[in-house]
Amino acid sequence: MSQRFKISFTPRASKHVADAKRWWRANRDKAPNALEEELHTALEMIATNPNIGFIARNVELPGVRRVLLNRVNYYLYYRPNLETLTIEIVALWHVRRGSGPRL
Repeated sequence: MSQRFKISFTPRASKHVADAKRWWRANRDKAPNALEEELHTALEMIATNPNIGFIARNVELPGVRRVLLNRVNYYLYYRPNLETLTIEIVALWHVRRGSGPRL
């Protein structure tokens, strides 16, 4: 069985998630919980397999990866630390916002 990583969110990422959840619930009445469901699935996936995401390009922070929340079209940006078995969520970014977040 693989090691489970502890996940934390930066303040900026927490704000991204809160804003996205609020918008999603207000504007997607046919699937109001889709964002939360996709986020939960992605967090579970990276907690047990942190290198699954693609290496993020055009970011200044070292070691940032991203996974696509396909159903809702958001990227989840994160930094795994293999030594401390932690994952830092650094951003949640909609794919249509053009270039990625400043990291």
